[in-house]
Amino acid sequence: PPISACLVGSEMCIRDSCYMLYMYISQIGITQIAGLVAFGFFESDSSINFLRSNMTNSFEGSYFFYRLMIEELLLFVTLISFALNPKRSALIWPFRILAFFVCMFTLLMSAQKAPIMEIFFGLIMIFSLKQLSGVLPSKLILLSSPIILVLLVLFYQTFTEFDSFLSAFAGVLSRTFTGPIEAIYVYLIYFPEYSDFLHGASFPNPRGIFPYEPITITQEIMAWYNPDEAKLGIVGSMPAIYWVEAYANFGLGGVILVSFSIGFLLHALNLILLGFKNDPISSSFFVWLALFYKDLSQTFFSDYIYSCLLFLSFLVFIIITLIVNK
Repeated sequence: PPISACLVGSEMCIRDSCYMLYMYISQIGITQIAGLVAFGFFESDSSINFLRSNMTNSFEGSYFFYRLMIEELLLFVTLISFALNPKRSALIWPFRILAFFVCMFTLLMSAQKAPIMEIFFGLIMIFSLKQLSGVLPSKLILLSSPIILVLLVLFYQTFTEFDSFLSAFAGVLSRTFTGPIEAIYVYLIYFPEYSDFLHGASFPNPRGIFPYEPITITQEIMAWYNPDEAKLGIVGSMPAIYWVEAYANFGLGGVILVSFSIGFLLHALNLILLGFKNDPISSSFFVWLALFYKDLSQTFFSDYIYSCLLFLSFLVFIIITLIVNK
C-alpha cells in the first residue's frame, strides 16, 4: 500500500492515543505515575506496588479503554512504522522515533516489567518478517537475548526493592522459571480444598446475559495468598497458565478439553492469517496477535475467547486498512 497513506492512518491513531494518554494522566495525576516515581522524577509516600495498583487493577474508571488506546494501539502503530520501507519516504524515521518513545513511556509508566518486553520482541519479529522471510535465526536470538535480559533486569531492579543488579538478576530468573509454577500450586491448593469449583463463574458475562456474577478469581486468589497487601488496599492479581482456569471451573476434565480446544483454535487462526496479503499493516497485525496470544502461557483463556480488546484492535486494523487502500 502507499507509504503516505500508511503514515496518515498511523498518524491518526497515534494522535488519538496521545490524547487518551493525556486524559489518563490527568485523571491519575502526573506525580502519581508509578514509573516516574520509580525512576526518581517524583517523590511519593505510597509504595510502587500501591501506585501500580491504582493505575491498573483498582483504577477508578474504564481502564480497559485506556489500555486499548495507550498500550495496544500504540504498540500496533509502532510495529507498522518499523514494517514500512524507509527508502520510500523521508518521514518514516521521525515517525518511528516518535511512536517508539511514546510507546516505551506508556508501557513503562505503570511500573510493570513484562509489557515493556513486548516492543522488543515485536520489533525482532517484524525484522524477521521483512528481512528473513519470517525465520528467526539462532544468531539473532543469541545476539538479542543478552541485551533484552540486561534491560529486563534493570527495569526489575528499578521497579522492585532489589538493591543490586545481581539480586535483581536472581529475581528475574526466579520469576521466569518458578513464578508460573508457584501460581499453579496456589490454585491447585485453593481448589477444591478452600473453595468449590467455579463452574464457569470466572468467564465474562457480557451485558449480564447469563444468570451469574463474574468472579475476578486472579484478584481473589492474590488477596487470599497475600493478605497483608490486601489490607493495605493494594489490589494485586495472580494469573497462571490458561489451563488453570479450566481446572478452577471444571476440574481435571476441563483441563483436558480446554487444552486441545485452544490448540485447534490457535492453529485455525494462524491458517486464516497466513492468507492475508503480506504488507506492513497485515504483518504488524500478525505480530501483534502473536504478542497478544503469547500471554496464554501466563493468564486465563476466557479473556481470549470473549475479548473486547481483541475485537476493537481488529476493528482498528480494518479501519487502517480501509484508509490505506482508500
